[in-house]
Amino acid sequence: MNPLFFKILPLLVCVSVLLPVISSVQAQSNNAIENNTIEESKTDISETVTRELSIKKLDKETDVFVITGPANRVDSAASLGTIIYIIGVDKQAVNSAIEFVLAGADPNSVGNLMLAIHGLLPKNQSANITKFNQALESYNKIIDLADEETLKSLENNPTFVTIGQLLKEMRKAVP
Repeated sequence: MNPLFFKILPLLVCVSVLLPVISSVQAQSNNAIENNTIEESKTDISETVTRELSIKKLDKETDVFVITGPANRVDSAASLGTIIYIIGVDKQAVNSAIEFVLAGADPNSVGNLMLAIHGLLPKNQSANITKFNQALESYNKIIDLADEETLKSLENNPTFVTIGQLLKEMRKAVP
């Protein structure tokens, strides 16, 4: 992945939050979105909202992500989920990213973590040390930026804990 992408990811997330809540996107490539909609159930930012994020890649089934939480976190989670899914992160990892953001983790750091993990072990190749370093830095940044409540939520998230354990094990193998 181009390092420039990691520099513009925060801008992409900010811009996507400003886009209309209901949108459609059509594209031509196999890795592009054919249809993307986000539906809002409530509008008060202080209340809990539920959004349904439906993304359909060309020639594939529609994947649906139901996102429920505080409005500001739901917006960030939906934007981040859309961006990393378009890039090629799998549905399970997108769900994990959404959970991390809803727990209060920094969306930019979560996006960087998921993108780094996505490219960490290319098919039939050894681990990508650059992606490992990016993943480790992003994971640590999530922890550094988190408040006490967010840290407690992340400590109780088995996926986040497992990612931390795997990065720790991989770190032992890096000279």
